[in-house]
Amino acid sequence: MTVAAQQALALRACLRKGTAQLPARFYADAARHVDVAWRMSTGADLNHPGVVGRRTPRIRLLNSYVTRAHRAAHVDPTLARTFMRVANLVDPPETSLKPATVARILWRSRGIDLPSE
Repeated sequence: MTVAAQQALALRACLRKGTAQLPARFYADAARHVDVAWRMSTGADLNHPGVVGRRTPRIRLLNSYVTRAHRAAHVDPTLARTFMRVANLVDPPETSLKPATVARILWRSRGIDLPSE
């Protein structure tokens, strides 16, 4: 549903710019939203051993990181908010790769309080 809503917003933006090349402009913009959701869901599926699929080093690294982020979000409200905003496609996945967030995830996923706390 989120992707459908994002596509509706993309269509509205395209229509505001006129109808010239409308299908090409809309599908190019809509593809960005579909691609993000598709990569997130297929990558998450590959975190389960029973799922058949190629696990590239990138997929393994990202799934390990997401597992740590999930663990850290259980004890850190700031990370929980970030995790949920990304998982619900409010913010792009890159949000969870900001240096401060990465450090927080690495610390918290090990059960370590942050140095400033």
